[in-house]
Amino acid sequence: MTEVTAEKTPAEIKKEQAKQNRVNAMARARAAKKSKVQEVSGVKEVTSAPAIKVSEDNSAINFFTEIDLDKNGNPKASYPFYHNPRQIEELKEDKRRLEKAVANGFVDADHMPEAQTRISQYALQLEAIEKHKPEMEKNIDRIDKMSKSLADAIAPSMFTRKEMREGLVDPHEEARRMSEPVVTLPPEVCETAIKNGIPVGKDRKVSRDGAVRLWQMCQRRLDRSP
Repeated sequence: MTEVTAEKTPAEIKKEQAKQNRVNAMARARAAKKSKVQEVSGVKEVTSAPAIKVSEDNSAINFFTEIDLDKNGNPKASYPFYHNPRQIEELKEDKRRLEKAVANGFVDADHMPEAQTRISQYALQLEAIEKHKPEMEKNIDRIDKMSKSLADAIAPSMFTRKEMREGLVDPHEEARRMSEPVVTLPPEVCETAIKNGIPVGKDRKVSRDGAVRLWQMCQRRLDRSP
């Protein structure tokens, strides 16, 4: 016996086609959501969820404040301004004295603009030092670790107390060690050395004077002086 299948009406065909279209659309949406594929200028670009940024401060430590740097961001002197407490006290005193002179009318009108400018400059210099303190405090553990690493690196280039006591130190050799690259810096210290104006060779070597200078900057901050 032959089974007879009734032909689908146009309405039924249209209904089934609409259903299939919805299924296809849902499948495409799921695929798009899964791969997050976007069309950008005709090229498919796959985008992923934003990566979680790990808060880990490994940047070079800069011991110099903004008043110590030139227009290119390089140190203008061997040591930061605050390494000389006397200079800071003189700066504070100059500011206080000039402010008092202005307040008491001891500055004539012609020199008033210059006086106000100098007061502003004094204030900016002192503010730069104050702003620098929190950054140093935040990195105090790293500075402590760097100080110890530098001390270990410097030690082999120093003459022993016995050699100095017995007069066995060659002045020429001492001068060479001070000025030529004889100290190998730990890898993690190199970027900070460069940031603070100390030339570092490709072999991570610096002069003993350079290494000692960076060590002294560390020690200054560990003392938590102004």
